[in-house]
Amino acid sequence: MLINNKVLLLGGIIIDSYIVTEQYPERGQDTCIKNSFDKVGGCSINVAITLRNLGCDPYIVSGVGNGHRGKIIMDYLIEQGLNTAFIKPEDGSTGYCLTLLDETGERTFLTFKGCEETLTDQILTEDLLGNMSYAYVTGYYLLNSQYKDEKLALLRQLKRNGTKIVFDPGSLVDTMDIDFLKSVLKLAHIMIPNKTEVDKIINKLNIKKEFHKWCLENDSELIIIKNGRQLLNVYTQDNHYQLEPYSVSAIDTTGAGDSFAGGFIYSLINRKSIEESMKIASACGAIATTFLEPHGTFGMDDLLQIMSTREES
Repeated sequence: MLINNKVLLLGGIIIDSYIVTEQYPERGQDTCIKNSFDKVGGCSINVAITLRNLGCDPYIVSGVGNGHRGKIIMDYLIEQGLNTAFIKPEDGSTGYCLTLLDETGERTFLTFKGCEETLTDQILTEDLLGNMSYAYVTGYYLLNSQYKDEKLALLRQLKRNGTKIVFDPGSLVDTMDIDFLKSVLKLAHIMIPNKTEVDKIINKLNIKKEFHKWCLENDSELIIIKNGRQLLNVYTQDNHYQLEPYSVSAIDTTGAGDSFAGGFIYSLINRKSIEESMKIASACGAIATTFLEPHGTFGMDDLLQIMSTREES
């Protein structure tokens, strides 16, 4: 049986402007920069590269500005062999993120929202919308409530078409319009927040029970809660699974959660068990931290090597 491996990615593409330093200065003080450089980033392309690495067919939907950052992004997409049919040129600036990277590999972001958050759904074709296995939606795509009606209409259409909606809230989820956030949570089949994002959603929506229980009661099928180097928790209506993340020599945690999401979506498309999906996704997240950039090239053999290290030990 042929597997439909098409995945729609709604999250935008930006430039990650890295600043590498040994330590953060105290407020109002100074520190030295060890290195600085630009990389094409953003949740959707980080997920797309992982999906592409594993043989899936990603379709990114994003606006891109007409300046030098937009040209860098378009050239990079072509270089990587990614489909650009749903990348829409826009008047205005492409978004960027100042990525502050310290000696531990931890990163802190300062994000400028550009035209990637502009509504671009109208460039999607009916044929495309009717032929997507999964749609990955990041909270960054939903921050501009000006377009909430159009974006909810798109998600509802995808759901009617049988597309599984994966919602990855992102660290700015608590800035979303509250009714918009509730609607998206209730439309999503699969949630992939981290523990901090779960806490933000609980506080914003004043949820009085455990987050995964609330989601499952609102028709979600799968709740995946990441927690950095701590235990990964996955919940279904019938079971609770846990996995200790793989240990690697991390140099940059940027994009690790996105790569994890890509690995999980790949696993679900290929009908892997929940346990196997957790292992593959965790290995994707782990290997992403070994690149000094938000994503990189790897294959299943690389993931199996990470996974086998624990089995051997």
